[in-house]
Amino acid sequence: MQEPKWNYHLKRVIKFLNDKNWNVVLGKVKDDECNFFTKTISVRTVGRRTENSLYILLHETGHVLFCKRSGDYLEYAKDLNINKGSQAYKVLEVEEEFEAWKQGYDFAISMNIPINKKNYETIKARYLATYMMSAMERKVKNEILNGIKKDRVSRLTTQKKALDSTKTERRVINNANERTTTGDKSRK
Repeated sequence: MQEPKWNYHLKRVIKFLNDKNWNVVLGKVKDDECNFFTKTISVRTVGRRTENSLYILLHETGHVLFCKRSGDYLEYAKDLNINKGSQAYKVLEVEEEFEAWKQGYDFAISMNIPINKKNYETIKARYLATYMMSAMERKVKNEILNGIKKDRVSRLTTQKKALDSTKTERRVINNANERTTTGDKSRK
């Protein structure tokens, strides 16, 4: 099977965005982002495979396709009077990121852009993990990590108890077998 022409598909997505009056900047940029103030999408391509740059561009296109923002403030959060720094706002941002990945994928399919599903999902997972971690406050992160550690310790303790119980049962059975065997010898 022939390798997809990633540059060709990258240019198709750029044309789509340009037709919607969005600028696209590719190259050595600080962050991959979709800026609603300037209607500019920036994607770092330096040191990144073209296929991966395409997937990032599709994600940023996902934001364009469904987001209704007032600058950098989620319109939905604004309607609900949710403060920008609140945990609720951060969760809404993470939800938006999930949706942008989905919209980007659906857009690619609608445009007959080939997607290596495993690569796309790997990149998506890496980015979503960072969004989720950055959305959590340090205190919350520590509580979650401590909870995971406690769960692990509790699970290991339970497993150890079960193993010890099994060992004890085996000893009891072995002792009973030895008594039976010894008893059988003395009768003969």
